[in-house]
Amino acid sequence: MPAAHDLSGHRFIDGVAEARLALWAERSGRPLAREQFAFRADAFSGRLHGVLAGWGIAALPVYLGERVPGLVRVLEDEPDYPVDLWLVARPEVRTVAYLYEAFMIVADVLNGFAAA
Repeated sequence: MPAAHDLSGHRFIDGVAEARLALWAERSGRPLAREQFAFRADAFSGRLHGVLAGWGIAALPVYLGERVPGLVRVLEDEPDYPVDLWLVARPEVRTVAYLYEAFMIVADVLNGFAAA
């Protein structure tokens, strides 16, 4: 199991366009070497599958650890870091009443899920 004070012996999985894990490590005073990143994928599913394949440690939502067999939460004592969640829709959603209503229901569910 990794220890927050020494991450040097571990491999990691991060994003390409947004290297949030590398940024977190650097900001917390524990920068990771470039060679420690075994895999990079911007797609969330790519990082998840990389972890399940045993390629390294990735920052994933906590709820996955509760639902996906084979995942183990590490660095539990570290504070969570916020991630923006965007819900995007076509312009018609603003003008078609039933689409707007459905969109708002989805938004409410996601807001509740993200707040939990």
